[in-house]
Amino acid sequence: MTSHPQDDDLLTAEQAELLREQTAAQVASSPSTAAVQDVTAAVIAGGGRGPELPAESALDAFMAEMKAKFDSMSAELEALKTQQANALAATGGPLVTRYAQGAADKAAALVAAHPDAPRDHFAPLLAAVADLAGHAGNLAGGNGDHGKLQEAAAAVERFATRTHARAWGKSIDWSALLGDVETAVDEGLKLAA
Repeated sequence: MTSHPQDDDLLTAEQAELLREQTAAQVASSPSTAAVQDVTAAVIAGGGRGPELPAESALDAFMAEMKAKFDSMSAELEALKTQQANALAATGGPLVTRYAQGAADKAAALVAAHPDAPRDHFAPLLAAVADLAGHAGNLAGGNGDHGKLQEAAAAVERFATRTHARAWGKSIDWSALLGDVETAVDEGLKLAA
C-alpha cells in the first residue's frame, strides 16, 4: 500500500501503524474473490448445487405435499370418470348418441312405413342419419367435432324440409325425427363445451 506524503504528515507514527494493522485485518477477514470463484467452480464441476437457500427445504416439502395431493385428486378424478362412463353405458350412453341413434331409428321406421316411396328416395336421409350417429359417437368418445355433427343434422333437416317435398311430396310427419336431431345437436354442444 502506498501512502501519500501529506497523509503521513497528518498522522502520528502510532496512528499510522494502527491504520496499517486495521487495513491488514480488514483484508485478511474479507473473502478473496478468487477463493469464492474456486469454490463455485468446484461445486459446478462436481455436479453439486451449492448451499441451501433460506426456506428451500420448506418449499421442497410443500411442493412434495402438493404433488401428492395432485396425484391423489387425479386418481380420484379418473375413478369418477370411470364411474360416470359405466353409469352412462348402463343407461344407453351419452345423450348425444342416444338421440342421434333415436333419429336413425325413426328414419328407418319412416322408410319401413312408406314402401310406396320411389326407389332410393330415402337413401340421402339414411346416409345423413348414419353420419349423425357416427359423429355423435365420435364426439362422445372425445375425438369428435361438433361442426360435423351440425353438418349431418343440417343434411337431415334439408332432406325433410326440401328434398323429400321436391322428389316425392307425400305428406310425412317429420317432427319426431327432427326433434331427436335437434336434441342430439344440443347435447353434442354441451358435450363439446
